[in-house]
Amino acid sequence: MTSITEDVFGSLEDGRQITRYTLCRGDLSVQIINYGATITSLKVGDIDILLGFDNIEGYQSKTGGRNPYMGAVIGRVGNRIAEAKFTLDGKEYVLAQNNGPNALHGGLVGFDKVMWRGNIVNQDKLVFSYISKDGEEGYPGDVLVNVCYSLEEDGKLRIEYSGMVTAATPVNLTNHSYFNLGGHGAGAKGKFRIEYSGMVTAATPVNLTNHSYFNLGGHGAGAKGKFRIEYSGMVTAATPVNLTNHSYFNLGGHGAGAKGLENHVVTMSCRSYTPVSDKLIPTGEIASVEGTVFDLTQPTRLGDVLGNCPGGDNNGFDHNFVVHDDDKLNKVCRIEQLDTKIWMECWTDQPGCQFYTGNFIPQDGSLVGKGGSVYKKHAGFCLETQIHPDAVNQEKFPSPVIRPGEQYKHTTEFIFGQA
Repeated sequence: MTSITEDVFGSLEDGRQITRYTLCRGDLSVQIINYGATITSLKVGDIDILLGFDNIEGYQSKTGGRNPYMGAVIGRVGNRIAEAKFTLDGKEYVLAQNNGPNALHGGLVGFDKVMWRGNIVNQDKLVFSYISKDGEEGYPGDVLVNVCYSLEEDGKLRIEYSGMVTAATPVNLTNHSYFNLGGHGAGAKGKFRIEYSGMVTAATPVNLTNHSYFNLGGHGAGAKGKFRIEYSGMVTAATPVNLTNHSYFNLGGHGAGAKGLENHVVTMSCRSYTPVSDKLIPTGEIASVEGTVFDLTQPTRLGDVLGNCPGGDNNGFDHNFVVHDDDKLNKVCRIEQLDTKIWMECWTDQPGCQFYTGNFIPQDGSLVGKGGSVYKKHAGFCLETQIHPDAVNQEKFPSPVIRPGEQYKHTTEFIFGQA
């Protein structure tokens, strides 16, 4: 069974208290705060595999550099909206521009920077609620959003998103956690070091070792540990809805950095993608990956292809791969880290998945996280299952609009193991 406790994680300048909730079940524990409904820690046994900050000031970008949405819920709309505007039911809406000319991750003050109300439900679920008012960041209508976190058997963390609106509006929620399966303190190459020493008063044989048993999916996960995310929602008026998850992974370990990412081998099931402009907005085309750097259908070491990716100083993958055109659970990819032998698979019922390799994490060492860990470009990767980016402006893409009486559902599974 899941246990949930709470304590204080600091306070804001206006005196509002930050509450931290700790969920534990078996060998898995998760800590979440009510600022941004942010996941601050995720432990398998005693190993914290989540990047983040030691205090609320870090999450507010007051210390440790600019926070790139660490662990937070993203909204009202995640990903990019072209030219920070869209037209819905004949009316144009203009949004805040915070990514060049585009709108990104909800705007200047998105859901990651607001206070949520936390409630423990049935002693085993944690539900955060937030009301986004009409006109917030330029979006129309009120939106009531609920995000439910729960731990299940076999090492599962489930995140369920739902929402209702008072007027037609786009909704695209996600979680922006960064993972490193080597552990938070794994160091630059993802190592966990144990040093033994001793002295004796007489001659004696000495032979010390450690006999730990590890399963990165959790104590009860067995050979495979699944991380499943299910999204659902209902609306009271027509509105685009496109939810996803924005976790950053580095299977070489939390502190492995770009060299750790280079030794990841990616095998994509996707045979097409959505090309983008120089502003990273889809052109509207769905193109074959064959003969391009985006052809990852055979096992491909990232270190062999990252240098060939577009983007100049911010080169790397930041592209939406087309998964399927049905509503079944389909395999997106399998990724393995050559050094640690840790692997993961991603499955989803959504039509697309944004594969992002942390291209915009600063190179200057200014982003300092828990325990003094420094994160730089290509420190991790994201698999953001979704409806295609800018779909609210793209007639040829699957529509994110939900009409009254319809229900939005989105399921994603992450499966972890070690060879």
